[in-house]
Amino acid sequence: MIFIADYIALALVFILSMFFFDRKTPLIRMPLASKVFSLSLAMTALNALTDILTGVLLSASGVPLWMNILTNSLYF
Repeated sequence: MIFIADYIALALVFILSMFFFDRKTPLIRMPLASKVFSLSLAMTALNALTDILTGVLLSASGVPLWMNILTNSLYF
């Protein structure tokens, strides 16, 4: 399966993270809005990675049903 949108989302999150963390401000000194934004970037990256993993496991043979259900539940 081809997940072009997920790969583009990962690339966009990576680029946004590079620009956001370019200031080299420590996480402790960041304002709350910046911490929430960095958390949302991390959650977006995890969501895209989980979607890719779910598609790979669904197309692979010999994967147990419980693992497919677990990864699909994590994605949603």
